[in-house]
Amino acid sequence: MPDNTTGSFDYQPSGQARLEELAFSGGPAILPEVTEFTMDVSSTCCAQVIYDAQSQTLAIQFQKRGTYVYNNFPMEDYTEFANSGSKGQYFNENIRGQFEYERIG
Repeated sequence: MPDNTTGSFDYQPSGQARLEELAFSGGPAILPEVTEFTMDVSSTCCAQVIYDAQSQTLAIQFQKRGTYVYNNFPMEDYTEFANSGSKGQYFNENIRGQFEYERIG
């Protein structure tokens, strides 16, 4: 990496590299809280799942039925869904008919 005396560029780490640099330099040790999780799913049921922990909202993009948003969805339920072996089976047994929802696409 060129130094600043030769004038090429100034190194500015971003993302995880910047957080690690701050932690090792004695800087702020508090990491930002992650509140949104996105999961691409290889399932016959679902294509993508997005969970917002702050608003407790689960969005599921289905392979054939569009995109639905489920409200008041607890983090514990999202964790179980994310770790389930079959997203379709988990959805049918634990989500369908259990939460308020809205079709958005």
